Amino acid sequence: MELSKEEKAILAHVVRDPDSWFAHAMSTIGESAVIAKIDKYRKDYLTAKDQPGYQTAKEREDKEFASMLPTQEQIDFAAAEKLIRDRMRKMAITELQKEGKLTAEGKLAK
Repeated sequence: MELSKEEKAILAHVVRDPDSWFAHAMSTIGESAVIAKIDKYRKDYLTAKDQPGYQTAKEREDKEFASMLPTQEQIDFAAAEKLIRDRMRKMAITELQKEGKLTAEGKLAK
């Protein structure tokens, strides 16, 4: 079996890598499964493909994955927050040591 351009586009509508999916399906479950999947999603694909902003399954998954990654601002904020916490901790330790409220082992004196 060889896929037409439209059949491949239908598979790309529902699977991330239509070529790999097709090769795997053909080697394991056969042509009837490929035809069934294409037939199942043909109407959905034909309805969606001409809509503004249409994306294949791979494009949708990539966009969803990218939305889960922290932004640069979030990364910078987390780094700044850690730096502030570390500095505040060091300042608190220094003050407690000056006041004699911290033992040599770093524990609060009673």
